[in-house]
Amino acid sequence: MNCCPYQGIEELFSQEYVTKELALYRAKGASKTTRLLTEAIEEESIAGMTLLDIGGGVEAAQHELIADGVDHVTGVDVSRA
Repeated sequence: MNCCPYQGIEELFSQEYVTKELALYRAKGASKTTRLLTEAIEEESIAGMTLLDIGGGVEAAQHELIADGVDHVTGVDVSRA
C-alpha cells in the first residue's frame, strides 16, 4: 500500500511537461477549459476577492483572474514542477 496518494505525480507533471504547458500558455493564452472556468467565475463579482487555487498547474487561471480583478491569489500544488 502506498503511503502517499499522490505518489508518481512528479513523473506525470514533470519539469518538461510543465515547461511545455507554460510555453503554450505564453504563446496562445489560456486553454479552452481554463477560459470556460474563468468565465464562469467572472460571472460573480470578483473584484477585490481572494482566490485559492488548488492544483493550478502553471497558474493560467490565476493570472487570468488577477487580470480581471481578483486581488490576491494563493496557489497550492502537489507537483514541485
